[in-house]
Amino acid sequence: RSAVDYLAQFSRLIRDTLRVSASGIHSLETEISMLRNYLNLEKLRFKDGLQFEITTDEELVPSRIIIPALLIQPFVENAIKHGLKENEVGGKVKIHFGGTNERLQVSVQDNGRGFDPRKSKNSKGMGMDITRRRLELLQKKSTELAPMDIRFNYDEDGTIRGTEILITIDTEDRSLPLEA
Repeated sequence: RSAVDYLAQFSRLIRDTLRVSASGIHSLETEISMLRNYLNLEKLRFKDGLQFEITTDEELVPSRIIIPALLIQPFVENAIKHGLKENEVGGKVKIHFGGTNERLQVSVQDNGRGFDPRKSKNSKGMGMDITRRRLELLQKKSTELAPMDIRFNYDEDGTIRGTEILITIDTEDRSLPLEA
């Protein structure tokens, strides 16, 4: 039964990913739904050793905020793949959407071991670099805020205990006819 549930969720994620990839944009509401589906799949894989929380400021209207497709999920994947890979239990990912309908601010936070940014620049993975460049190209308004910032959370002894990625996205405030 659990295999059937997993496959059904996975196929929905694949269909949603293909659909938003074709259009290039989608609503924040769709993004949140896809993230929730992806995280539920990861939760099954971690055998409930993973917890997640997705929150949105009350002022935001997710159905009216239009964002580029597949912009936030790579950060969530990195939080799990790199941040939580050594956590067998107690792994947590928090995603928060704030800001305004025109300038979305996203926080993706994990409680994992963190990473050494010097080593990650030399790694073969290009996902964060490509996404950082996409964010820079998408930044239409002022450049007072960096489109992406990485922060580390530390224990009392100075050990890294988690990473937070802050993303600023200039958005459009409108409804998509596809999702009406």
